[in-house]
Amino acid sequence: MSIEPWVQLLYRESVPAAAGPSDERAIAPVNLTVFGVLRDTHSVLVYLLVPLIAAHISAVLTHAIGLGDGMLRRMTFRRRHTP
Repeated sequence: MSIEPWVQLLYRESVPAAAGPSDERAIAPVNLTVFGVLRDTHSVLVYLLVPLIAAHISAVLTHAIGLGDGMLRRMTFRRRHTP
């Protein structure tokens, strides 16, 4: 699949001015190679970061609800209750 139709869609004349640029001028020169590399890099980072964030949320819930071992209290700046 070619990337060129996507670039044409982004910079076509029929786009309303409120939704985006209404003429062929772009902020930066259009380079399909750079566009492809940046798009692929973005996809890889998304596929890596979403599971990482989900794992961290799962760990927080496990420690807060399941184990109840006070891990969140030790990691934050809350005052510790001395026994």
